[in-house]
Amino acid sequence: MKQHTHFIHSFLWILLLLATSFVLAQADPPTEVSAEIKARYSTIIPDADIGAIEPAPIPGFYQLVYKNTVYYMKEDASYVFAGALYDVKKMSNLSEQRLRRERLEALEAMKDSLITYDHKGRYRGTAYVFTDIDCGYCRRFHANMQEMNELGIRVHYILTPLRGPQSVLKAIAVQCAKNQNYAMDIAKNGGSVPMQRCENNVEDNVIIAFNIGMNGTPAIVLESGELIPGYMEAFRLLERIEGRD
Repeated sequence: MKQHTHFIHSFLWILLLLATSFVLAQADPPTEVSAEIKARYSTIIPDADIGAIEPAPIPGFYQLVYKNTVYYMKEDASYVFAGALYDVKKMSNLSEQRLRRERLEALEAMKDSLITYDHKGRYRGTAYVFTDIDCGYCRRFHANMQEMNELGIRVHYILTPLRGPQSVLKAIAVQCAKNQNYAMDIAKNGGSVPMQRCENNVEDNVIIAFNIGMNGTPAIVLESGELIPGYMEAFRLLERIEGRD
C-alpha cells in the first residue's frame, strides 16, 4: 500500500513538472527571428530597420514598426498585414499602443532639441509640439502659450521646419540663440532673429517626426504617446491631457 501511494505521489509530481514546463513554454513568445522573416521584411519594406523585428502580441506572428505603421508577419513568412490590431476582449488598439511607445522613444532621442515653456501654478501635464515658425496655425498656437502655461500645461517645442530653406534657417537661428524662448517669441510674431549657426538636430528632427506619424504642423504628442494632428485650443488640450475628451 505504501509503495502504491509513493508511486501515485511520484506520478502526480511528474505530471505537475510536465504541466509547468508546458505552460512556461507556451508563455514565452518566439524570439529567434529567422533569415526568411528578415528577408521577407526587407523585400516588403526595404528601408526598415530589420534589427527592430520583435514578437507580436498575437501568437505565431512578428511585428515591425515603419513610418507610423505596424507590419505583422506570420512565423513561416507566408502572410503579412499592416494596420490596426485590436484586442477584442479589452477593446484596445494594440497597434496604437506599440506606436505610442515608438513616439515616446523618438521624443527621448530629441530631448536635447526641446525648447520649453514651463507651466505656472499647479502642474497638469506636458505637450510635445512639433512646430514650424512660418506655419500660421503654429503661430496661433503660440499666441495661446501664456494661457496654456497658466492652466498648468508644460509645452516642449520641437522645431520641424517644413516650408523650405528659409524656414529651416529660421529654425536653426532660434535653436542656436542664447535665449531660445525669447528668439522663439520674436520669430513667432514675424520678427527677425539674427542667424547663428551651431550644432543642431533641426533637419534630423523633421525626419524623425515624419517617421512617427507627423504629416504637418502643429502636431502634438502627449506623455502617453498619443499623437494629435493639428491645432488645438488651450482648454481642449487640457481636456485631452487629462483624459476628459
